[in-house]
Amino acid sequence: MALFHEGVTRKGKKSSLYDVLPVENNAALDLNQTNNMVDGGFLLHHMKWKPSSNVSSICHQYITYITKHYGPNCMVVFDGYSDVNSKKRSEQKRRGLTKTSVDIICNENTIITVQQEHFLANEKNKTRLILFLTEKMTAAGIEITVATGDADGTIVRCELDKAAVHPTVVIVGEDVDLIVLFMGLAPPNINLFFMKPGRGKVETKLFSVRQLQQLPFGKTILLLHSFSGCDTTSAIHGRIKV
Repeated sequence: MALFHEGVTRKGKKSSLYDVLPVENNAALDLNQTNNMVDGGFLLHHMKWKPSSNVSSICHQYITYITKHYGPNCMVVFDGYSDVNSKKRSEQKRRGLTKTSVDIICNENTIITVQQEHFLANEKNKTRLILFLTEKMTAAGIEITVATGDADGTIVRCELDKAAVHPTVVIVGEDVDLIVLFMGLAPPNINLFFMKPGRGKVETKLFSVRQLQQLPFGKTILLLHSFSGCDTTSAIHGRIKV
């Protein structure tokens, strides 16, 4: 079978892995008392803008959302799009195939009239917004990091560093690659959780990395994940994601 589809590596259904992972009780975790790290790529899409907002208002909406949902001890890590040799360049290219937008040269007062998903599908637009968010969030006391390329590696490194000095750390996002990386790389003695926020009728899911590492496939998850297709390898045609 072909390894490529429409010019990029074949996409696997990564979300299927969530169906076999045991979840924890969300009520047992108080995000105001934990050290939290939010995947910026997830955040950009998960929080929906108010219609006809200008850039300054959009930034304020994100700040309010973060403070309300993830507490004061929060760090946000955004993807960077300047590295053309990024291992996840194929995945970034794929995300822009279904939706698109023209380049919008904007300032804080520019009202964004295109749909949010279309605006964010344009890497130049997204990069400009991240620059504004970095400035505004930093001023609001939110710790920000912009990765050179894909944020996954930066999130893992930063969170493992924080786990060495904080009793409980939480990663917030929906990319199953992060769970896999932490299962394979996190020391077994740290109290590390992954939270996949819900929306509408979809419930929030909380996973204990320590518990996931004890699953039968815990020690081989990195191999299984890459073999069945991830952002840097092609999925097996007709097979679900492991």
